[in-house]
Amino acid sequence: MSSDMKPVPVLMDGKRIDTKIRRILKTDASFGIRIHEVAVQVLLHAHAHNDVSKAGTLCRGLKTANAKGLRHWFTTYGAIWFDGDGTVKTVKKDAKAFHTGEPYDEKGYDLVGAVNTPFWEMPEVIADQAKAVKPFKESDIIRMVFTSQHKMTDAILGGRFDGRPETSAKMLKAMEEVVVKYASEQAEAIRREVEKKLGKTAGLETAPKATHGHDGSDLRPEPAMLPAAIKAA
Repeated sequence: MSSDMKPVPVLMDGKRIDTKIRRILKTDASFGIRIHEVAVQVLLHAHAHNDVSKAGTLCRGLKTANAKGLRHWFTTYGAIWFDGDGTVKTVKKDAKAFHTGEPYDEKGYDLVGAVNTPFWEMPEVIADQAKAVKPFKESDIIRMVFTSQHKMTDAILGGRFDGRPETSAKMLKAMEEVVVKYASEQAEAIRREVEKKLGKTAGLETAPKATHGHDGSDLRPEPAMLPAAIKAA
């Protein structure tokens, strides 16, 4: 074993592993290294006692991204398999999924590799999680602003708002004004780009700056029906 490789730790008592699993399930989003430490003990337990149930308990309790990556880790470094419904079982020696040859031992486990490779560092897991990450777009910001206005209004009318409605309304209104201004600037930039490419005026006109119609109606968008007292703020 290379000098920079971590050795396989001593196996903990089964009850102690169960306690650590319960604790880690409450904080899996923040303590990745702790998930790995517990997972290693679960793998060692499965190797020593042919009991893979703890792997199922850990993976079922974790959040989606971590659970999927950890299932791949377990099946890569141990004789462990997860069915489509999440059921975990031991891979028998005559099964196609059983690991043979270096670096696996006679039980189909690579304990050294498991200890030195956290699941989030596995290329397959990195690639899979990258696919799941959606880009945060400008349209998402606009959606967040208007959605927040509607949610705040519902909370105020339903008596569930915890805070100062007037202050929150002013904050959201300010955000709305920034978004509307940005959208207007983007539209103007697009218009100019179109004219530039055509080499002449494209016949496109800027959006009307009027805020009211001839009949006195308000032309400005009303993203949320805020209570009168809030809108006045």
